[in-house]
This record gives sequence, structure tokens and C-alpha cells, in this order.
Amino acid sequence: MVALRLREAGVSRIVIKAEDRAHRRVLHAIDNGFPGDPAFEVVIPELDSADALALRLSSRRIQKELDLGDGLRIVELTCPPALVGRSLGELQVRQRYRLTLLGWRRKGEEFRFADADTVLEEDCLITVIGMVEDVEVFEQEAERR
Repeated sequence: MVALRLREAGVSRIVIKAEDRAHRRVLHAIDNGFPGDPAFEVVIPELDSADALALRLSSRRIQKELDLGDGLRIVELTCPPALVGRSLGELQVRQRYRLTLLGWRRKGEEFRFADADTVLEEDCLITVIGMVEDVEVFEQEAERR
């Protein structure tokens, strides 16, 4: 009820905690009733944290991840050995996996933005952005190469 009143009052940004998935659906239904209105975000912190932990535990390569919503994530993972010594232009990560490789770094060093000429090094951490499913495919296929 509070979310509906805030929407009607024209509040510019609303972040509300849902109790569970059903409550989230109800809150999104309220949001859909106000097309074009300000930002409206529904969170379930416990569930969101559990999803992030499950993703990291299910992968031996994923170090960090940031959920951007709607299945889109930024993920830092250890570079698969099959990619070491190859340039991003050669690997065609965006075309093959629908991911954008933002950059890389060695442990303990600063992040470096990537370009087509970037050659990945052994034991480096790479940062990609894309849909969760595409990250999983990338990780699985890179292990098999």
C-alpha cells in the first residue's frame, strides 16, 4: 500500500523490500500500472544474497559478482587456461558468448580496461558483463578448449 501511495505522489525513486517471490510479483504489478514513472526497485536481500553465493559456490573460477537485475551480472573470474596468450580480438568473446570482457588484472594489481589487442595472461582475473546463462556457457566452454 505504501509503494502505491509513493508512486501516486510522484516519488522519484522507490526501493522496497519484498518478503518473498509472491510479494515481489505483487509489487511489480503495481510498478507496471505506472508506465514511464520513476525508478522502482524491488529487493529480497536474503534471496539475492543466496543467489549470489550459489553462483560463486557452483563455480571454481568466479571470484566476485555484481547482480545488475534482470539476469544481468558483472563477474570477475580467473582466466581459463585455454584463453591465456590469446588476444581478445582472436577470442571473439562478444560474438561467441554474448559477453563483453571489460578488463583484467593480476591479483593484487590495478584493473586494466581491455581492447581487441589485449592478450590474457596466466593467473589473471578477467571481468565480464552479460547474462548469467552466457557467463556459465563461457566458463564451461573455455574449460573444454
